[in-house]
Amino acid sequence: MGYTLAKDGDREEQKYWTAFLRDEFAAYETVWSRYIVPLTGRPHHLHFKTDAELASIGRGHADLCNAQLHYTTLVHLSRAWELRKTEVRTIESFTEAITRLSAATDVADELLQRAVSPGNYDPWDETPSVRRAWRQANNYPLQPLRDYRNRLLHGRIAPLVEVEVRGPLPGEVVYVPSSSPRRFIALPKIGREAAYLDWRKVVGQPNLGLTALRVESDFALTINIVNEAWRDVLSYLQQHWTDTLVPAFT
Repeated sequence: MGYTLAKDGDREEQKYWTAFLRDEFAAYETVWSRYIVPLTGRPHHLHFKTDAELASIGRGHADLCNAQLHYTTLVHLSRAWELRKTEVRTIESFTEAITRLSAATDVADELLQRAVSPGNYDPWDETPSVRRAWRQANNYPLQPLRDYRNRLLHGRIAPLVEVEVRGPLPGEVVYVPSSSPRRFIALPKIGREAAYLDWRKVVGQPNLGLTALRVESDFALTINIVNEAWRDVLSYLQQHWTDTLVPAFT
């Protein structure tokens, strides 16, 4: 019936189709329309069908598991999108943004592995072995992002530098800030964090200033770190939804 997210998605899907899915992750809609819509009661309702209704179309619990993982990926991405709009000026918002983007890869990698190995995993078992199998077979994609997330959550906090910025943010092309000065924080870039376990390399030293941070290239404003991670994650998802999920599910 030509279902589209813009017209037939739920409230969140409609909102984020316009916000970023259409331009950066359009394969989400392809999988949704061809594979997930038949699991629901559309056009009468958006909810999943009963077991009996699913069985009548040759579907079952594994398909429900896949659909839930698919939607959960969007939930994590949508929160990261909202955090980006705040310009990620605090360590708290930065930590959540990185965590959400990492979590999107967690559920995505589980979905991808289930798609290429149908019937091999219990649909109601969330063992991490599923996503680990995908990563081992695919050279651990986006592992630096997850390592960074793990350090933020489980290790010592990263040293940060406060930076006052006037005008456009260096390296930032998504948001246009006002001309008034605003305060940001800069942290080690993804992949550079291990070099700054000793806080004395940064904390207590003379103010490095924005120019020095750019020259040294080990630090970046939090919004720029998040935006780079966002682009990497969205590119990864678009590619593997197209190359893996569309062939597997349609």
